Amino acid sequence: DLIQNKATLQSASQAQSQAFNKAYGLLLNKQYTQAISAFTSFVKTYPKSPLLGDTQYWLGELYLAKGQPDQASAQFRQVITNPHNEKAPDAMLKLAAIYMAYGDTAHAKEMYQNLIHDYPGTEAAQVAQTRLKSLTTNNN
Repeated sequence: DLIQNKATLQSASQAQSQAFNKAYGLLLNKQYTQAISAFTSFVKTYPKSPLLGDTQYWLGELYLAKGQPDQASAQFRQVITNPHNEKAPDAMLKLAAIYMAYGDTAHAKEMYQNLIHDYPGTEAAQVAQTRLKSLTTNNN
């Protein structure tokens, strides 16, 4: 979904919205390298944009798609530095998955627990609950 919160898009300037949508269009067309460039340029051009969290989230997704989990992790960490960002719960899920891929179960569990605590009732929290339960069951 492009931007869940229409108010976020409306509070961004038209230039910001156009730049974001152009980058997102590249992502949808699987032009990952160009999308990374476009989103990176967006971050540099509009560092205070209400779309910054979404931009960083999609950069994280792009880096994952390109097999660059360290860069992805750095982007997802940027997203969760703002707890009011609507993409923060999803970014926490992604970070937990990256921890799991590296075999770092302890940090994955911690991320799931923080997600459930900080964002109760969200879809991401429900996913975290399920994953946490399976981790606990499998490791007893």
